[in-house]
Amino acid sequence: IKLPIIFMHKTRFINISGSVEINGPIKRGMISIGDYHSEMITPLFNTIDLKGKIVFNGAIQIGCGCLLRAEKNALIQFGKKNIIGANTKIFSEKFIDIGDYTRIAWETQLFDTNFHYLLNTKDSSIIQKTGNIILGNYNWIGNRSSIMKGTITPDYTIVASNSFCNKDYTKEITSES
Repeated sequence: IKLPIIFMHKTRFINISGSVEINGPIKRGMISIGDYHSEMITPLFNTIDLKGKIVFNGAIQIGCGCLLRAEKNALIQFGKKNIIGANTKIFSEKFIDIGDYTRIAWETQLFDTNFHYLLNTKDSSIIQKTGNIILGNYNWIGNRSSIMKGTITPDYTIVASNSFCNKDYTKEITSES
């Protein structure tokens, strides 16, 4: 019997009407949710709210007290060998893709939505409330950062602690970089 997903600590399942896909060779414990690796973090409930789809493309460690929420028709995709720190919130209404070997430090939030529409008062157009998040391979996201809709990072990016990201940072790269 292979049990690829191990839930550590207490986990609340709000909704499990969505689906989970695991790509690659299945191994016991390749996906651990609720790992507790630091005395700085008090173990909290993990929360799973899955109306959409989560794809695991390899082994991953997700810390304790994390929220994984995929709304209906949303997709959260994890690369190989990700580590997600404790108390991180990942909330998707559309699409979040986390590249291979990417590390996300504790108390970070990834939201691909503003949770509401906005009105552009200059031209009366409606600003979309959702947008993709695509994090490159080998990224390091510092603790307590907010990764919001529209964020795209190139490979080997470091995001400092307490940062706010909401645009395509691949356009910041020049040929001289």
